[in-house]
Amino acid sequence: MSEEANTNSSKPFILIGVGVAVLAVGVGYLLFSGDDAEPVKPEPIAVEAPKPTYTPPPQIETPKNIEPIVQKPAVKAPESMDIPEPEPAKPPKPELPSLNQSDTVVKADLSSVYSGTSASPLFVNQDLIRKFVVFVDNAAKGDLMQKHAPVTAPSEPMKVVASADNTYTLDASSFKRYDPYVSLLSMVSTDTLVDNLKKYQPLMDDAYQEIGYNDQAFVDKLIDAIDVALATPVIEKEIKLVAPSAMYKYADPELEALSDIQKLLIRMGPKNQMKVQARLEQIRAELVKNY
Repeated sequence: MSEEANTNSSKPFILIGVGVAVLAVGVGYLLFSGDDAEPVKPEPIAVEAPKPTYTPPPQIETPKNIEPIVQKPAVKAPESMDIPEPEPAKPPKPELPSLNQSDTVVKADLSSVYSGTSASPLFVNQDLIRKFVVFVDNAAKGDLMQKHAPVTAPSEPMKVVASADNTYTLDASSFKRYDPYVSLLSMVSTDTLVDNLKKYQPLMDDAYQEIGYNDQAFVDKLIDAIDVALATPVIEKEIKLVAPSAMYKYADPELEALSDIQKLLIRMGPKNQMKVQARLEQIRAELVKNY
């Protein structure tokens, strides 16, 4: 077989191949050019990126050195409380005269205390403080020294009733002669009596030193004398007496053995004696409390 023959025989196949290629390109175009066709990617456009804006941070002012504030605790307002009213000032103690010049002042005080009563004539007129101190000193020993008493003796004598057996009975009417003396203690309050004792204490101490007591206060001796009086028994039955001499004596040996100051209290009668002892107890309590 010759070369020309081969060329003519291959021509139809070349045409068919070209047709298929064209058809393939057309179909591909139709297939890929519709809605579902892949979009053509556009060329990227160069866009200049915005420059970042720089905002500086706010400047904070450096704090100055500030002293710390110390908070003080809250002060509570003082609670209202009742403030006691001040006690009224006591008047100053009056200056006392000397012991030798004291009678005038003492008598004036006695007249004031016993104003409107008949008690003033019962007091002696001279050396009232000295006699009172000496009388108390003897009474503390149980002795009765009438010449040193600050009061006068009863003007009426003691009355007795005689019996057939040479004994006597103390007449109860004799008790009344001591009524004015008992009134000296009864008509004035205990506070008034103690106040006057306090007032004249310096002069009584002076008089007490005159009789030899330099290391003891007179008030101690006064309490001793009161204790002797308070120890006196109260006799409410008839009191029998005997008269072996010019002086009466108690027929009861136990009564006769009592001290003279205690016998005097019994001669006052039971009612007067109990009044005196009751007031003396009050005075003693105040003296112990205040000295």
